[in-house]
Amino acid sequence: MRHRACMEHLEGLVALAHGRSGPAATEDHLRSCSACAGALEQLRQMVAALRTPHHDPPRDVLEAAIGLMPATIKRFRARLVLDSLAMAGSRAAEGDSFQLVFEAKDLSARLMYVPEGRGWQVSGRVAGEGSVCREDEELDLEPGGLFTFRARDLADTRLLIRRPGVEIEIPSAEEARAGGPPEPR
Repeated sequence: MRHRACMEHLEGLVALAHGRSGPAATEDHLRSCSACAGALEQLRQMVAALRTPHHDPPRDVLEAAIGLMPATIKRFRARLVLDSLAMAGSRAAEGDSFQLVFEAKDLSARLMYVPEGRGWQVSGRVAGEGSVCREDEELDLEPGGLFTFRARDLADTRLLIRRPGVEIEIPSAEEARAGGPPEPR
């Protein structure tokens, strides 16, 4: 329907598409306008599709089909909200134990970094349902959601917390602390 004259026949085309009779002027117009004849054919196909009966599948079939679909997972990057070394100021020495607190969505993660030999021991807790991954390794969670791992250096402390439908990236301690002071709450 390219022209204003064609638009005047829209209601007649809809009536014809539904199998009702249309105004004589619309039927005359169709004989001379291939665009409207094409539009009428498309409308008839849409009406036929809408009239096709549909049936709801059995619940078990529907659940099985949904189970085959990949889950939609939202990913967020946590932001640093507390750095115990930054709070200690000049009293803090490089190589001291420290805590970082990160937040994203409804998650708060408190991580403790303790120097151990030539590396670091990192421990934390995940409240509620979820898992903690480091690189491509899933960490074992102790009762209460506690986890611990060893890292070569502070750049090697990046984590991914997985919860149903959401993943939260925890940057490495080196990356988080290089970003400047924590954002105010």
